[in-house]
Amino acid sequence: MRRFLTALLCTALLAGTMPAALGAPDYVGGYFNGRAAFSENGKTGFLDEEGRVVVPAVYDDVRVYDGGYARVAQWVGDTQRWGVLDVEGNQILSLEYDWIGELCEGLRAVSLNGKWGYLDEAFQAAIPYQFTGGAEDFDGGYAQVAIRDEDGTPLWGLIDRAGNQVVPCRYLWAARPDGGLARVQSREELYGAVDVSTGEEAYPCQFRSGEALSRAIEEGVSDPDLLWKAAAQAGENQGLSVTWYPECEGLMRRYGTDRMLLVKDGKSGLFGLDGTQYTGFVFDAVGEFDNQGRATAARDGAWGKIDLNGDTVVDFVYATQEEAADEVGVRFVEQWGDQPPYALASLDGKLLTGYRYWAYRPFSHGYAMVTDGGEGWGYVDTTGREITPLQYGGYGDLGSDDFGADGCAVVQYAGRDYNVIDGQGRELFAQRQGRKPWRAGLGLWGYETEEGVGFVDGAGRVVIQPQYFYLTDPKGFMRGNVFDEATGLAQVWDSQNSEPYYIDAAGARAAAPEAVDESALFHEGLAWTHSEMGSSGFGLDWGMGAWGFQDQTGGLAVPHLYDAVGYFDHGYASVQVDGVFGMLKNPLCREDTSPWAAQELAQAREGGYVTPRCGTYQTYTITRLQFAELAVNYLEKATGETVAPAPADTFSDTADEAVLKAYAAGIVQGTGEGGFSPDGPLTREQLAAMLWRAMERAGIAAESADLTAHADGGEVSDWAARGMSALVGRKVLEGTGENALSPKSSCTVEQAVLLVFRAAK
Repeated sequence: MRRFLTALLCTALLAGTMPAALGAPDYVGGYFNGRAAFSENGKTGFLDEEGRVVVPAVYDDVRVYDGGYARVAQWVGDTQRWGVLDVEGNQILSLEYDWIGELCEGLRAVSLNGKWGYLDEAFQAAIPYQFTGGAEDFDGGYAQVAIRDEDGTPLWGLIDRAGNQVVPCRYLWAARPDGGLARVQSREELYGAVDVSTGEEAYPCQFRSGEALSRAIEEGVSDPDLLWKAAAQAGENQGLSVTWYPECEGLMRRYGTDRMLLVKDGKSGLFGLDGTQYTGFVFDAVGEFDNQGRATAARDGAWGKIDLNGDTVVDFVYATQEEAADEVGVRFVEQWGDQPPYALASLDGKLLTGYRYWAYRPFSHGYAMVTDGGEGWGYVDTTGREITPLQYGGYGDLGSDDFGADGCAVVQYAGRDYNVIDGQGRELFAQRQGRKPWRAGLGLWGYETEEGVGFVDGAGRVVIQPQYFYLTDPKGFMRGNVFDEATGLAQVWDSQNSEPYYIDAAGARAAAPEAVDESALFHEGLAWTHSEMGSSGFGLDWGMGAWGFQDQTGGLAVPHLYDAVGYFDHGYASVQVDGVFGMLKNPLCREDTSPWAAQELAQAREGGYVTPRCGTYQTYTITRLQFAELAVNYLEKATGETVAPAPADTFSDTADEAVLKAYAAGIVQGTGEGGFSPDGPLTREQLAAMLWRAMERAGIAAESADLTAHADGGEVSDWAARGMSALVGRKVLEGTGENALSPKSSCTVEQAVLLVFRAAK
């Protein structure tokens, strides 16, 4: 690393004033040890402080004078050869070396004919040329060196100043020692530590992460199994409930559901967070579950869809995840010969096009890119109709794109011009764009002209005139040119004053968005916390410390026991210690159900009134989505009929089937602006109104009660009075003590289940 920094420093310093004696060199650098590098006609030499040429400009690369010597290089064919000059320009080392390093702790790494060794201050051989994979500078009395194996892989170790291998060259990496231990990584990518006094592994290469090794060294534990077992025992001592899966090499949460994937021997199985196994380890991959409880999955190389129980709901017939997600109903088939190999066919094998395509991209949102090997690429729909000519550049960062969820795709013409097309092939911009347009959020497209960056809407109308800088952030996307969906704001840079500020989607200047609410970091009452024990200084993966959880009072609800943690959802959070995964139950909810509700809930479960989303974490407030599922389940059981769902686009924030059924049955309504707020909590009066609508739909007659007989009956909202009265009259809903109904109080999952169960009785 030091040699590269030196090269960068040299380049940065090669700028200065031009001595008059030289005429007009390309540049003159700063002076070091009385010498300055200068360049003429692409070659470099050295001047003295009077501006006289000491070393002619004949070298292709130089390193400035340091300690009275300069390293110089010339190209010999395709090979760069290095040597050393003194301050008078005399050659101390001839131009025959592959590389000559700088002097560090009295030694310098050099490479000759593909082998590495070290020279002393007098340029005499100090450590023989015995390393074939590289050698680094000495630091702290040790240097990292490598020897290539038969496959050409450099295997690293450490030597001391005498050339002794204190860490044998057999590791993918070896760090300089800390406290007598050198951390290493084996060829199996496992971590350990070598005692440099003996060359033996004091901590065998059995640890799955550098962080776990650091914890093991801190705690003096050499057996990696003891790490997670110690964490497990410490958790048990704290009353924590964790299910560990040491036989699995991976665990992936499916947030928003009570499901997870465990990975074993490279295959995934579907499990509940409580450890319930729904499938064997049969899937190549499983995507995220949607609002209808379905996910794309791959099995034996083909894609389909499964439900929350792992049952197949879309056959495994698709070549890609995108096609399975869209359920396009068609696929490309092939036959190889002299003619183009690909045709589009229905799933039953009926050809929709001839074999006319030489290549294709998978379907995305109803359209696929195809080419017949001629002028370019175009797009076909699921009927096989070509919606555009085959005239565009191929897929890639600077080429054409797949169709997006907005029904549009960016296309690239010859000459690197761009436009945006819709599903009919119509162009968004009246004129082609020289730089590729981008989705800027809020239905806007960003584009760039000579005047700067501007924005148009989906119809091509200019909403904000071009006037801002075009910039990219470290993630490679547009910084200041994308509108945040949450705040509705974009950060832009004034092209005149180089000033950053925020604008809204109409282009008006806006105040900066508020800082992130700290409460957003809490999930189900707990947030991550780190012990901040410091770092061992070996790379990015060797951080010390551990993770736990704090409650909203700042108290440590879960001690710092784990190398990594997820956040709580559906009552559980994933945890990991040295690559062993577990599922931690939320300690704020130590019981799944309240003791007073347990017996009746068991009856409700036996009767089929506990739905999948309401089967766990029952002491927490019920959401609108959960109750919609309960109410629809009740109605369908009461009537013996399946409710037909409303259209999938009824709400902007959910397409869940239970919600759509509840809306179609008149049980639930929206919350305004096209939304349903599926994760919103329910009060007792809101639930009563919804449940009574379901009971009426099931043919239950009302038995009204006088709400004023209750101490807080007058607090019931007018729109909820009829439902509350009916449920009280039929003895489905009872008071909460002291003759109160508590209409504005929240309702837990178990309370809602019992209300529905009593309604059914």
